[in-house]
Amino acid sequence: MNQHYEELLARLGYPQSLVDCMMARIPHPLVAFNSPPHWYGCLPALIPIWDIGSGPTYLGLLKHWFTDRPPTFVRMYLDLGTIIEIARTPEQFFAYAVIAAIVGQDGVQPATERFAAALGVTNLTEIDNATLNTGDDPKGFSAISQFRDALPLACITASNQYDGAFPTGNFDSTSQWWLDACSFEISRETEAAWPTSVPKPEWLVPGKKVDVFDKFLVQGDFHAAWLTLNSTGWSTVEAVDAIQRLANKANDSVFTLLTSAWTNFANGRGGNY
Repeated sequence: MNQHYEELLARLGYPQSLVDCMMARIPHPLVAFNSPPHWYGCLPALIPIWDIGSGPTYLGLLKHWFTDRPPTFVRMYLDLGTIIEIARTPEQFFAYAVIAAIVGQDGVQPATERFAAALGVTNLTEIDNATLNTGDDPKGFSAISQFRDALPLACITASNQYDGAFPTGNFDSTSQWWLDACSFEISRETEAAWPTSVPKPEWLVPGKKVDVFDKFLVQGDFHAAWLTLNSTGWSTVEAVDAIQRLANKANDSVFTLLTSAWTNFANGRGGNY
């Protein structure tokens, strides 16, 4: 990981403890949680905090630029090509990490106590009791203080419980969520159930994306260009070039910082998504 990501998280107003997790200054109690994260093919929209190499999986902050969607915390399963929302606040994300440690070590161990203290998590007994009932199943997290409000999508049991902005896959809602979604946020079940009456945005149609991106960039449609860049159909080399061209056009200092962070992470590593 590089200093550009550190500066970016600070510019976005996130706590130093989140940066310290990413940089391994606050190590996760489970050895499976790697930091700084390795490159497995990380989307530009995702600021990775940990990776779990056996998946591989990323846990981190998802921020969609050039949209009205607020940043949120996600788990990305690279083998499935799927992103799910696991937390909507840093406090929820830290609680999620503590839950993983408690379940993975079958109880609260001294390393988990130190980890929780470093993150400002003070309700270990409450979290431990909740895991005794539901383990690390997000559907049980509503019993934990950090998740009493603003439930992330992974935690809901009924659609009317969710008031966030992550794509729900519900075509009966009044929100046209697909206009602000990248392909990795759409499950296979949602894809299979897509109504013929709902036109797909061009960036959600399978295939190579460079020409689609270039069309939107020429039009000055940064929103569509960005969602195209974060959908399937790219080699890493193409994506590095594309995000740099988008940054030049957008001329936004914070987005340029994201561009520097991601290209530094991705450059020379090859692969595709």
